[in-house]
Amino acid sequence: IKYKMIDENTGVEWLPSVSIQDLCHLRSNLENEVVRGLFCVYGSWNKDLHHAESLLRKWNPLVGAGRKFVAGMVQVDESDDSMDAFCGDNGCTNSIGCNIPNELPSLLAVVQASSKNQSFISIVRDVPPKQITKPSSATLTALTYRNVKATFNSLILGVADTGKKRKISSPNSEKKSEHTECALRIFVAGDRANVGKTSICLGLLGTLLRNGYKASDLAYIKPATQDESQQLLQLYCQKKGICCKPIGPIVFYKGFTRAFLAGDTESSTEMLQRVSSDVATISRGKRVVIIDGVGYPAVGSICGTDNVAVAEASGYSTDQPLGVLLVGPSGVGHAVDSFNLNANYFESRGIPVMGVIFNKHYYSLDNCKEQVLSYFKDYRTNYMPFGFVPMSPELASDNPLDQVELFIDNFAQHVDIEAILQKARVVKESQTPSFFLNPTKKGRNEKHRKRTSHTSKEGRLSRHEIEEKAKAAGAQTRN
Repeated sequence: IKYKMIDENTGVEWLPSVSIQDLCHLRSNLENEVVRGLFCVYGSWNKDLHHAESLLRKWNPLVGAGRKFVAGMVQVDESDDSMDAFCGDNGCTNSIGCNIPNELPSLLAVVQASSKNQSFISIVRDVPPKQITKPSSATLTALTYRNVKATFNSLILGVADTGKKRKISSPNSEKKSEHTECALRIFVAGDRANVGKTSICLGLLGTLLRNGYKASDLAYIKPATQDESQQLLQLYCQKKGICCKPIGPIVFYKGFTRAFLAGDTESSTEMLQRVSSDVATISRGKRVVIIDGVGYPAVGSICGTDNVAVAEASGYSTDQPLGVLLVGPSGVGHAVDSFNLNANYFESRGIPVMGVIFNKHYYSLDNCKEQVLSYFKDYRTNYMPFGFVPMSPELASDNPLDQVELFIDNFAQHVDIEAILQKARVVKESQTPSFFLNPTKKGRNEKHRKRTSHTSKEGRLSRHEIEEKAKAAGAQTRN
């Protein structure tokens, strides 16, 4: 490929004139190098592409990440051969390998999944040609940027426009080695308290047991909680022999928030370090670990320990996040709106969302399912729902532990657990999606650390002292 030059300000390797054939070779030549790229594909009839060039030159979402990022301009009708390569016509086998856009110019994203020696190409959806040539506002430019990031996310998760998915291995075919394998980690988060996160965790564990996993292969942990009472999931894990830690290092007990703000508790950093340690400990020798969130995603944000921070601390490493499984409500509009809000909360801070299970459907499940699936198919193809779980009266009985197998039967019929495991594997094996990392996130955590680290461990109050102080101040007891 000719005309390579490096933009010194962004680190983008700029390719001002790339043919479709060059792009196809670029795709095949990515096998031995981690490369991500963004290209503008256009026709000879397209004019005023100066903004597109400027946009591509300044957008390096991997800046500072130590990975090559390339960008350039691609004319699709340079020759008959290039048109065949772009459209995949006339038996051309050297095509770009993705769906083609309805209009030009359009943006094309390229990602190399180094762990699988495989690369993907995808058209960036929902970016009108006028937004590439003549953006009408800063808001639309920001929207384009979000769509670009969403496309890179889908490619990193291993699903391109072609709909191709990675092969799923059966549990018994997976090789175990403490040096080369570690447990899949799945973080379960909800749109609000009592949406059924813990019930979904129970369904996941029960279905995994039925699918051939041993109890010794599985583990459950809730790193942060507001409720210390015994839960059905804890009883189930004890009955089946599944390693379980229902109360982790972060407990939002009465008076905790005030004590945190006064500097009388551990700092955010210290609490999250204990989360990382506990998750790593319970994951040893396991194959799947279910990590239960608390409340809605922002719970704990005042202490720097919201669900995003806990999910980040629960990841495979500081540079390799786990995937989030969202639990959403029933209905249609409320279900979709809730997913969009909460998925953005995680992904805007660098934590990939794998998908969603909609829980507690109590009316017109089939109708709701049809409408919600229609929305995701048309507008959010990267996040097709994993299932729709109807109301489960078994869990509300006087002896829910005796009825739990009926709930697992119901769960297994309505949730595609293999698709969840597949996404979790791809997240684990992929390179860090560092272009999601919010550059101000470190600053926020640092503020929390500085605000609380002035109090030494010897000077901190005990939990009993904090609760008594809160009670004297009129704090209400949690139910």
